[in-house]
Amino acid sequence: MSFISVVTITNEALIFCTYFEYRMKNLNSLCVMCGKRTFDPTDKKASKPTICDDYECFSNAMDSKFRNDPLPPSIFSIEIADFLLLLVYAAIHSHRHALILDPYPKLINPYNTSTTLLDQNGNKENNLEILKTIINDIMTMGSITQYEAAKISLRSMIELKHPWGFSFFHWLMGTNRYHFSLIPENYRIKTVDTQYQYFIKHEDIDKHVNFKKLRTEKGSIFAFHGSPQENWHSILRSGLQIGKGGYLINGAAYGAGIYVSPSFEFSSSYTRCHGWNFHRDSYTNYNQSNTEKSPLEKRNWGCIALCEIINSPDVYKKHSKDIWTIQDPNLICTRFIFFFSSGITHNSLHVDSESEASSIRELIHTLNNIAC
Repeated sequence: MSFISVVTITNEALIFCTYFEYRMKNLNSLCVMCGKRTFDPTDKKASKPTICDDYECFSNAMDSKFRNDPLPPSIFSIEIADFLLLLVYAAIHSHRHALILDPYPKLINPYNTSTTLLDQNGNKENNLEILKTIINDIMTMGSITQYEAAKISLRSMIELKHPWGFSFFHWLMGTNRYHFSLIPENYRIKTVDTQYQYFIKHEDIDKHVNFKKLRTEKGSIFAFHGSPQENWHSILRSGLQIGKGGYLINGAAYGAGIYVSPSFEFSSSYTRCHGWNFHRDSYTNYNQSNTEKSPLEKRNWGCIALCEIINSPDVYKKHSKDIWTIQDPNLICTRFIFFFSSGITHNSLHVDSESEASSIRELIHTLNNIAC
């Protein structure tokens, strides 16, 4: 081998190593599919694979090894797909869809990404029927999370169900701005009887920064928030908001505000699965056939949020031991979502003691260090 050949190989190896080092250092700011810069200012520590919002990159990523990362490589992780589909299904099928389907779906033509198939500017009645058909067809897949890329891509699988199905799925996952992930089993809150416990690292980044500053100054407390199925799509896109007029479904005995409670049991009474409370005891042998249903077939599910609130008298009002209201949405952050696939489990957990609050803070700190 000549000297020139050795030098050439050495230079090529050096270039490769330099480029490899650059890409590894910029995993969270360069799309692993196309290399386009997609800097996420919310995550400056972790070097985790990130995917841009390009339609083709998203499609390819869903069939790649990145989709199986136990801690999601991006905020549209496949691990939360079934969960988000159940939420938007409830919103679309609600009689209050005009108020709560927020954000409104925007479907891009996959064969001409400069054109739109459906958005909020179209005929709402026609749109609703189309959306119902799309979501109903996708739900017949049984599970997106359990899909395994083998002989057919996820995109092809969804488009076999409905031609616009993957456009809808792309919108749903790509517009998710909550940075959350499924909590590993060894970190779950043991007193909450569900394997579907999600940790929310942050909501809006500006809100996150301001909240963190206030928490350092004043401290924080914790409380639960329960809400009907149909509201969760909006809650996990826009955060908890003060409901007014048609947005209210459970009433507001103490006026406008975000209603929370230190009692898990009390908050669960607000979930109102399909208009009536569906609870089960952890020791009850409920309908065996329900346990055999696939994730997307679940209909009696419920959600409870565990929220962190700035600890200041001017932030929240205690109307009773179980009812608190918060007047400023910027001073409350959702930290955990507990999803119950077959109804809410009875639970006597309270989080207003300092010992409980301390253990929750410690868990948040731990999950912040391991989650993407």
